[in-house]
Order: sequence, then C-alpha cells, then structure tokens
Amino acid sequence: MKTSTHTLLTALALVGTAAITLPLLAQPAAPAAPAAPVKPFAPKAPESASLRDAYKGLFHMGVAIGPNQINNATAAALILKEYDCISPENDMKMGPIHPNPGNDDSSYNFAPADQYVDFGVKNKLFVIGHNLCWHSQMAGWMSQPDAGQATLTKEVLMQRLKDHIFKVAGRYKGKIGGWDVVNEALADNAGQVGQMPNGLRQDSPFNRIVGSPEYILMAFKWAHEADPTAELYYNDYNLDASDFKRANCVELIKYLKANGASITGVGMQGHYNNNSPTAAKIDETIGMFAALGVKVMLTELDVRATGGGQLTGAVGAGGPPAAGAARGAGARGGAPAGPALPPVAPPTLADLKTALTLTDAQAAQIGPILDTLAQSYARVTAGQSALTAANTAAIAKITPLLNDTQKPQLATVGGRGGARGGRGGAGAPVLNDEQQQVLAQRYGEIFAVFLKHRDVITRVTFWGLSDPESWRSGDSPLLHQTGYVRKAAYDAVINAPKAAGVK
Repeated sequence: MKTSTHTLLTALALVGTAAITLPLLAQPAAPAAPAAPVKPFAPKAPESASLRDAYKGLFHMGVAIGPNQINNATAAALILKEYDCISPENDMKMGPIHPNPGNDDSSYNFAPADQYVDFGVKNKLFVIGHNLCWHSQMAGWMSQPDAGQATLTKEVLMQRLKDHIFKVAGRYKGKIGGWDVVNEALADNAGQVGQMPNGLRQDSPFNRIVGSPEYILMAFKWAHEADPTAELYYNDYNLDASDFKRANCVELIKYLKANGASITGVGMQGHYNNNSPTAAKIDETIGMFAALGVKVMLTELDVRATGGGQLTGAVGAGGPPAAGAARGAGARGGAPAGPALPPVAPPTLADLKTALTLTDAQAAQIGPILDTLAQSYARVTAGQSALTAANTAAIAKITPLLNDTQKPQLATVGGRGGARGGRGGAGAPVLNDEQQQVLAQRYGEIFAVFLKHRDVITRVTFWGLSDPESWRSGDSPLLHQTGYVRKAAYDAVINAPKAAGVK
C-alpha cells in the first residue's frame, strides 16, 4: 500500500512526541470493561418522518445534488422524501455550463443543468440556480483578452458577464426560484485583499480587472432583468467566522441596496466544524444581516465530525475552495487548524479513456495535462487551495478538447469527480456512537439558532445527500451515511422544532 507523505510525517511526529516504555515481563491483559452506552441526544425519528414535513411552514429544507443522484432511483427517492428544495452542486457554475468562448448555444453545455432544472420543476421543488458569477470556477477563456488585445479590459469582461447572465438566467426564466448571483467575492482577511478596495479578494479576475464592486451591482441588475421573478442572493463562506469578512459583507449589502440592486438575501454557506463557529456567533451574524432588511439562507451546510478546527469555504470544482490556503478560524488565530487529509489521486488517462471513449488524438493532448495535475497531487504540502487551482486549470484545458457527448461525463470520472478534485472519494468513516452523538448535539445547537430566526431564514440547504458524496467525505459531515442510512444527527435536526417549542 502506498503511504502518503502526510501520513508518514504524522506518524513520525507521533513517535517523536510519545513516551515509549517496554515492560520487563509480559503481563496478562486485563479484560476490557464494557463500553458504557452513549445517551442519545435526540429520540430516534420514525422511518415515516421527513425533514420537509418537520420544517413545513418554517423554511425550505434543501440539498445539493448532481446527475449521479438524479439518475439513481434510490437517491432520487430520498431527495423527494426529505427535501422540498434543490441546489446544483456543480452543473450551473460558470465553467461547467459555459466552457467555450462565445455566447451562442454551441458555447454552452446546458444538458446537465437542463436535467437538474427539469427534475426540480417536474417534482414541484424550489429550484436554486448556483451560480451566475464566481471567479473560482470560470472557464479560462473568460479571463483572457480578445484577439488583438494585449490585456483583458473591464469593458470586455463586463460584456462577457452580462452575456452569460442573460443567456443562463434567461434560459431558465420562471423555473428557478432563486439565484446565487455572485459567489465568494470577499476576502477572509486583510492579507487576501492586496490592492483591492471594499474588502474584495485580490485573486478574482473580476475584482482585479473591474477594480470595484460595480460588477456585483450590475450582475444583480442583469439577473433581475433576465428573470424578474427569481430571488437573488449574494453567497459566501465564513461570514460567521471572520469579523473582517462579515463587516465587508454588511457594507456590500448596503452598497447594493443603495444603488438599486434587487437583492433578496445573503447566503451564509455554513461549512462548520464541531466546535466553531460558536452558536452565539452564528446567531449574531444572522441578526446583523436581518437588520439590513434582507433574508438569510444557509446555503451549503455541513459539519465536520472529525478533523481539526480549520473552517473551509465553498466548493471549487467539486472540491475544496480555490482561494486562501487556510480559511476561517484556523487562519485567524481562532480554533487551531487540524491536520488536513491527504488528497485523493486525480483520474488517470486510462480512467478518462474508459469513461469518455477518448480518441488517440484526444488522449495525446490530455495525457500531459493529467501528468501535471498528478504532480500537484504528489506535493501534498502544497495545500488544498493549490490542488484545487490545479484541478480548475486542468478542467479548463481538458474541456475544450472534448465533444458535446463527452463534456457532461467529465464530471463523473474518478469517484467524486476525478478532475473536479478535492477529498471526495477518500471514504466516509462510519462514526462510533460517541462521535454520532457529538455531531448530533452540534447540529441540534445550530438548528436551535436557525429556528430562533425562522422569520428571517427562508432556506437551509445541506451540501450533499450523504457522506460518501460530500466534498468533505473524509469528515462524515452530513445527516446520512453510506447507503443513505440516517445518522443520529438526522434525529437531532428533525427533533429541533419540537425541542425549541416551535411545533
């Protein structure tokens, strides 16, 4: 078995710090004491219970899905039983849906998004569009200059963004309940701002080229013009973990409202850990956004049941976030960051040949791209953000080499998405009884806060249907484990309204 660098370093560190003693004589092992039963945090829910029924009239209960769930009868049945709202994990992001230059239908890959929207409309679900503008998963061509230009100008980039929004939002007009219009435009801390104003992150081409939040304002205006009935959200992570980021988000919302943007609410992603952010911080943050006169939705909820205290942001290419080597409390000197899991190996050329039926010419071009990606994965110490940047770059190079039949299949290669990257596919550990109840208690306290703000919160969406399908699969963060078996956390969530005296 191949041992990762991370595993070796961790093992050596443990050996170096542990006290080692050898007994002179072997002693008979004492019989192990039976483990004390772990008291359940919440009563076990009956099989007939469902999240959508438990929260009916309070707020939408949602889940992020993809083609693998829609096309799996068991998964699809679970979605319809438990949830009344869906979000697309990857299929409507800028890169996957608009991989090629131009703005005619041939420039777009609408098939996966069409299937997603049709599934939602057919089953009368509240359908979320995610997202219309995000620097971390945009096709490479969008940030390159036009032919004859030395550098990409603000005018060209703004026109590309406008065309994209009108094309995508216009295609699904009347079918999408709410759009994440702009995703993750703000920096976690001052170190990520550089020369940008207004707390904008410097690693975004939109921020660097436009140089102000003007493109965010215009994105909201264009989205409203394209689909006047859809709710419109600004979506970001760590808003309840970074005071710096939260303060800049408050100012951004004020700016948008003052300049006529039709902004419905703020999406707090909710990629939490067992110990951070505190329930009090989540509560405080929701209250601050509510005071601005906007709604709040928890858009990408999951809770790390294992691992350290580092908070991690939203999904980049189906994997960890592309910006910021250490996001959230760990980076800010709060809860200490735990050791990261070693990344999953990227797909091999053989994987893609089998899955996509590559021609010899395609294989010759794609092979070197995958070699470069594999080298990035071999350098575990490069950090998850560097790996995701490598993933995104590989996708941008591979996608134009594929035909229209192959493109939608790229996202299905390699466990949780192959070149989409991240921890997905690393395996979802089955939690022991104590871990189950710790996670259940954490979910219980989080939902107590959500229920306190039920007049402001309109939606809570879990970022994945079950642990093995999660971008954080190695941390068993969701309500269902392998085989769609309910966890104790499910019981905590479904019991939360009763515990809060709401129902």
